Amino acid sequence: MTGQRLPASGPIAAWRTFWFQDVPPHSLALLRIALGGLGAISVLTLTPVEGFWSTQGLAPVPGGGLGIRRAIADSGFDLAVAWGLFLASLLAFTAAALGYRTATSVVAAFAASVGMTYWNPLPLNGGHYVSAGLLFLLMWTGSGEVLSVDAWLRRRSGDPGRGRVQPIWPLRLMRFQIAVIYLNSGLGKLYHPAWRDGSALHYVLHLNTFARFPQTLPPEWDWVATAGTYVTLVWEVAFPFLLFHRLTRRLALLLGVLLHLGMALTMEVGLFSWVMLAGYIAFLDPYAVARRFTNYFASPPNRSSNPL
Repeated sequence: MTGQRLPASGPIAAWRTFWFQDVPPHSLALLRIALGGLGAISVLTLTPVEGFWSTQGLAPVPGGGLGIRRAIADSGFDLAVAWGLFLASLLAFTAAALGYRTATSVVAAFAASVGMTYWNPLPLNGGHYVSAGLLFLLMWTGSGEVLSVDAWLRRRSGDPGRGRVQPIWPLRLMRFQIAVIYLNSGLGKLYHPAWRDGSALHYVLHLNTFARFPQTLPPEWDWVATAGTYVTLVWEVAFPFLLFHRLTRRLALLLGVLLHLGMALTMEVGLFSWVMLAGYIAFLDPYAVARRFTNYFASPPNRSSNPL
């Protein structure tokens, strides 16, 4: 019995190309490095160890941590467990960033991210959850094919491989995830009167909770905060729709870079801005990224097959 031959063109072929087109692995490798590095930094910021990782430190609710926290507190090994969780999480993210035993370390980094949200979600912000979602998609890829300790070890063993191509669907889903985050955030802002009347950024920059510097915006510059409020709102709502054309897509991503850098400079948002900017790697042309590292990968025969 022979299999049915798939059409070479038409909607089915376009669908298969959109999701399963083979692309170089370099974008995935850069995402692995960025997310692993940011995850390691995030773990290091959750110190002293007794504050986040210990059952005697900052805890969300009594009995939290999947019910394990109480058993650890009663065992008398609280500090040893805290250091174990801290070091294991740091090791997982560092190994993922380096690309050492990548298939295992990326899964371990994702598990560490999820475990941290169950253990103690209070100090974590939106960037942590975005990173966990991107790591979940990265688990299903060969992100260690290039730019990794694994690739270096393979070359030393006599394997000159330049990295096997990967299906594009994880990058597609990362793009959709980021687009949905922005759209959801923008639509949520529409319910708040401060975003509708243009005063939201003014209040954000004057609240100790968010403002990075004690200086306030001079009254004569308040129009900048108003403009920034509306630009942010319109950009977030429009972001998914701006992705459908190459010119507007570049404009949306450039504006996103500027806004996130501005947030990182002026607001206390943890690693959120840097995680979102790391996710922008998924929007880059995988072939253009690969050519930065090697001439082995030529451009795809049909550039229109990579519309995003």
